[in-house]
Amino acid sequence: MNIDRKNYADYTDIYQVIKQEFTGVIVNGNTIIVRGYIGGDQTPLFVVDGNYVSNIGNINPVELKSIKLLKGSDATLYGARGAPGVFIITTKK
Repeated sequence: MNIDRKNYADYTDIYQVIKQEFTGVIVNGNTIIVRGYIGGDQTPLFVVDGNYVSNIGNINPVELKSIKLLKGSDATLYGARGAPGVFIITTKK
């Protein structure tokens, strides 16, 4: 699933973008769970501009270029770390 929009200014934070734009994703505060994964740690992997990050809370929605969610077999490229889902986030830099 890929969300590509030129203007994310309507959103207050990145968590609101994810909550509103992606089905099958549960957002509670700054906790994100991608439904469908049954396992230990349910925290998805975040890849921002090609780098693995553990916190996306500092990303301003205005800086977003695109967000893509990989899950299931699409996320196998990232191995066990990607099992709970992978958010690929590209900023305008």
